[in-house]
Amino acid sequence: MTQRVITGFFLLIFVLLPFGTSAGLLPALDTSSPYATMRSFHQEKQRIATLYEAYRSNPSDRTQRALIIAVRRAADQLLDMSNVPPATQTKVGARSLIELADIFLRLPDIAAETTPGAPEQASTPIPSRWTIPGTELRIKRVSQGDAPPDFRFSAATVARLS
Repeated sequence: MTQRVITGFFLLIFVLLPFGTSAGLLPALDTSSPYATMRSFHQEKQRIATLYEAYRSNPSDRTQRALIIAVRRAADQLLDMSNVPPATQTKVGARSLIELADIFLRLPDIAAETTPGAPEQASTPIPSRWTIPGTELRIKRVSQGDAPPDFRFSAATVARLS
């Protein structure tokens, strides 16, 4: 099933451009710490897989649109796309999510309690960036100053994924 989901994401790259970016009334993804960003990524990956299966079992404009909106929402909120030209952000975002999902499939499980911001580390300050062990994947704080923390997969990570 996972391989079919990844293949499906590649197919979506070619159909993403003609649709709007509205994500409806869904709440913003939690990116308040590296732990929250990782948790949000894995939850969205599962949600997108479910939407993809719904699309495959009942291909329609409605199921396709729901899938496209979910992919755009995840890319917009979990990836630092600041170095990607606006004209290619949709395509790069979708491809980057696919590549991240593929990389995580090949990595050993990461103990959630070792991730900065995990409930077990409540008394430890959250660093401004965190590298996923054994990789060059970084989650970095993109918000500045007194703004609420916003951690995303860094622009450098997005650039190097492919």
